[in-house]
Amino acid sequence: MFVINVMHTSMGFRIEVPVRVIELAILKFAEDNLHAPKMGRDHGRITVEKGDAYYVHVPSMNWFYFHKDYFHRIKQIVLNTAIEYNKQVEVKEHTYQRGEPYKCEFDNYGFQMEVTDPESRFYYQNEVVEKALDPLYLQIIFAIQTGRGKTKSAQKVMVKRGVRTVLIHRPTYVAKWKFDCIDDETGLRVDEKHVYVAQGTQGIYDLIEDGRTGKLDKMGIKVVILPTVSLFNFMKEAIATMASSPVNFESFYDDIGAGQVVYDEVHEHFLLVYLSGILLNPPYSLEMSATLKPGAAKKFIADRYLERFPMRFRVSVPYIPVVDIRGLYYSIDDPSFIRRVGRMSPYNHKLFEQQLIKHKLEDSYFSMVFDIMKRSFLDKYEPGQKALVFFSLVEMCVAFTKYVKHRLRNGDGPSGLTVAKYNAGDSYDEFIAADIGVSTPGKAGTAIDIPGLVVAIVTIAIDDRQLNEQIAGRPREVTKWDLTPKVFFLHCSEMPKHLQYLASRQESLKEVVKSFLTSFSPYVIRKTHASSSFSGSAPTAVSRFKSIKPSRKGFTGLPGRRGRRR
Repeated sequence: MFVINVMHTSMGFRIEVPVRVIELAILKFAEDNLHAPKMGRDHGRITVEKGDAYYVHVPSMNWFYFHKDYFHRIKQIVLNTAIEYNKQVEVKEHTYQRGEPYKCEFDNYGFQMEVTDPESRFYYQNEVVEKALDPLYLQIIFAIQTGRGKTKSAQKVMVKRGVRTVLIHRPTYVAKWKFDCIDDETGLRVDEKHVYVAQGTQGIYDLIEDGRTGKLDKMGIKVVILPTVSLFNFMKEAIATMASSPVNFESFYDDIGAGQVVYDEVHEHFLLVYLSGILLNPPYSLEMSATLKPGAAKKFIADRYLERFPMRFRVSVPYIPVVDIRGLYYSIDDPSFIRRVGRMSPYNHKLFEQQLIKHKLEDSYFSMVFDIMKRSFLDKYEPGQKALVFFSLVEMCVAFTKYVKHRLRNGDGPSGLTVAKYNAGDSYDEFIAADIGVSTPGKAGTAIDIPGLVVAIVTIAIDDRQLNEQIAGRPREVTKWDLTPKVFFLHCSEMPKHLQYLASRQESLKEVVKSFLTSFSPYVIRKTHASSSFSGSAPTAVSRFKSIKPSRKGFTGLPGRRGRRR
């Protein structure tokens, strides 16, 4: 008789399989059904290969970890295989018994716990906070649009629950969350010595040790920040070395005395979010995202979303459109560039920008972006207003930041404006305070709230519904000025993929923006032959845009060739 032990946790289960044929049967099911499809190439042909696994197999221990939705299927595989191979098995089920978390008070917060104005766009917070505190829910998902105060809602839950809280988010948001928890006068205002940031694999092993020895309690730690990359690497290493250095995943949060886990932007690094749920046995989780709708082409991921973020645990409120979108087509007068970039398969905008630099088109390109910013922002500037420009490459961010500073010094805008880029190693505080920000979508396209942002210029052509919604949601509703924030999406009219991507953006965003208009602009990008950057030879943008009414069928091509432009 073989005993097969199952440990049930909050979001998944661990099954120990001491019978090789049963282990292989389970593995076959997992490999056939729980690997994300990945595009590959075979002698020039595009193929579909097995990608990331949404389960965990620990061969050294004969263990599997699955989401709890798969328990009955896995149990049936065990029993059927045992009968087929004449094995006597008994399945024993166990449920993890959780310990008491570290209790603490967040008693210095700088916000009102209850919104009293029924007309406020944040009035909904009263209801969702109470729902998050309902003991019937061990998981709650704030599926609420950007700019509606999800962070403040989560902080109110932290205050009311009064337990040590773990924050899980991308490394790029560490500075943002430290500011929200420590320095923001309208935030939690926790003393910095009570916030613990565990960075790197060893940092998480140290965190566990500090929790087990009582050091975290002696330090009075209230908030633990776990960057997703560090957590993911820790889990991979722990799995690989389980036989020699066992880690008890089920007791992870008990070991560090945590009673609540807050995930920010759960659609990002989704593999980590999914696996950490089934591995680490979160005690109570509050998860946030404005975009829990993967594109139609991502059926596998959409199915995993329904497992990890069940509809019954999602909390949403009516969407309030805030921004106007302007999709602008521009031209590139360089046949060799068009031929080179047009051959890319699949399309990659980083390579597009690399080719702009290689073909010496960046000065002319920057001239166009600056002219759009000048017309939409600089010429109408009022103190407190801000603009944000996105590129794909850090190199482009660096160069455009220098370009803008050069133009402003030459009088092409109000005096005294500050410009800051935000890439790895840059100051979050300086970026937030700057009048003009330059960054990449991965760094500032999500989770970053820039007060006073009224114009965003997105130079990147991408077909990612979630990222497009996040970027379009960077500007918030403004009440200080009589205007509607605008987001500009730039697309090259000679690139078929750009035509497709703008049509896709229009379709996916039409329900969440005030308006979405497209225009064939007169901008033409031409090569500059000057040896130094910021030359005066970059073509000057002409002054008028011609709007066109978008076709109901989407973009199927371009109208007839226009007359020669200056």
